[in-house]
Amino acid sequence: MQTRRAINRHLDESLESKSRAAIFTTSGRMLADFTDDREKLRQAVDSILPWTNGPDPQQDCVVGYYMADYLTNQTLYFSGFLFTDEQISALVANHTDYILTAVAEEELGCLRATLPHGIAQVRALVHQALERGSNETAYSLGAVKDGIRRLSAMPGSRTIVLASPGFIMGRDFRTAENDVLDQALRANVTVNTIDMRGLYTMPGWIGDAGQKGQQSSPFASAIYGQAAIAEASQAGNILEELADGTGGTFFHNDNGLKEGLNLLAARPEYIYVLGFSPRDLKYDGSYHTLESQSREPAQRVQCHLAGAQRLLGSESRD
Repeated sequence: MQTRRAINRHLDESLESKSRAAIFTTSGRMLADFTDDREKLRQAVDSILPWTNGPDPQQDCVVGYYMADYLTNQTLYFSGFLFTDEQISALVANHTDYILTAVAEEELGCLRATLPHGIAQVRALVHQALERGSNETAYSLGAVKDGIRRLSAMPGSRTIVLASPGFIMGRDFRTAENDVLDQALRANVTVNTIDMRGLYTMPGWIGDAGQKGQQSSPFASAIYGQAAIAEASQAGNILEELADGTGGTFFHNDNGLKEGLNLLAARPEYIYVLGFSPRDLKYDGSYHTLESQSREPAQRVQCHLAGAQRLLGSESRD
């Protein structure tokens, strides 16, 4: 509701009369194609609903994507069968890894299962969570990429404003993220991002209230609480990366969401186009040095070296 109000106020008060906008969601739904009809845009915003392809933690045993990624891709506990159920049971019993122990303890309690036989069920829950989370991340990156593709054919200044609390992105998606950034740079599309959580505090973990009605142990609650903080930080990091990699702005830690949208959707005051004509090229794969100078005040010029390096395929230096 807070996001809807902020976007609608922005559309009513701040969107320029000659500008066109489209509304799309990270679930892949295009709710309003590019138009200057403010009423259609407001209707599209009002039709946005929370969406997830995951189970209900009040009805089902659930492992979060952050935990599933940690246990599968980082520590490899549940990656294939590198660790047998008996080996994992021993690690859990000895508290070798606190996150592994907390997840096993919580899910075994939810499943009404015991060691070592219940580990096979926990393994299945982790794999299901990883698949669900990976699909949602793929949807999110795909939606941004589709927005860039649509904007690439549009005249004038091209900007995407991604209003989101962020999402978790495992290392398997780094190549896909780089593809999105490359496409944006080549299409002259800026991706601005706004963390719609504003100033927020960490909510109580669902296990405190009871996953399927069960009461979590103090140990599991503490570990899940720490993981929730790390997860929230990672979710914000991807928003910062998308903005920084395309020359955009990341608006966060601020409850002035409407003001943030006004800032991010406004046309840039200055636009710089940098180019060069290489001479005496060496075709041995070695780097060359680029130097840039500007007569503008320093605060008006931002050199996004990461974006330049992606386009040039070379090491660039201010």
